[in-house]
Amino acid sequence: MKRTIRNGVFETNSSSTHSICIANDFDMANIETPKKIYFEFGEFGWEVRKLDTSHEKASYLYTALLELDLLDEYVPMIEQFLKQNNILCDFEEKPKKDKYGRYDYYIEHDVSDLTEFVETVCNCEGTLLLYLLSEKSFVLTGNDNCDCETDINVDYPHLEFYKGN
Repeated sequence: MKRTIRNGVFETNSSSTHSICIANDFDMANIETPKKIYFEFGEFGWEVRKLDTSHEKASYLYTALLELDLLDEYVPMIEQFLKQNNILCDFEEKPKKDKYGRYDYYIEHDVSDLTEFVETVCNCEGTLLLYLLSEKSFVLTGNDNCDCETDINVDYPHLEFYKGN
C-alpha cells in the first residue's frame, strides 16, 4: 500500500454518518404517549448508537435546531403540537457559546443535510408525533470507518433522511 503524506494541508478522515427513520404508519391509538418530553442538547458524533427513546430523539432534533439556528422558529411549533396532544415539553435552556463562538453541544460536521428532516418534522404535527413517539422511528449514528450499519433496513412504510460527513 502506497501512502502519501502532504505537509501543511488540513485533512481529516472523521466520517460521521447519521440515518433517520420515521415510521409513517400513523396509528396514535397504539402509541403510548408520555406526559412530558424533555428536550436537551447532546453530542452526536460518529459513535455507533441507535437513538430510539422519545428523549433521545427529542434531544437529537433539539440539537439539530440549535446547529441550524432554528430554535426560535420551531420550538414554539413543537410545543404547540405536543400541547395539543396533552404532552408537556421541557426545553433545556439555550447554551452560551464559548470564547471561540462554539457550543459544547453538537451534531458532528455539516448539518445542512438535516434541514429537510427538521422542516419535515417541525412543520407537520403527525410527523413530529411519529418521530418522537413511535417505537418504529429511530436515529442511527455511526461512521463509515467501521463495519457498522447505518442504512435503514426496515419492512414498514417510513420516511428516511441521511446526514453525511
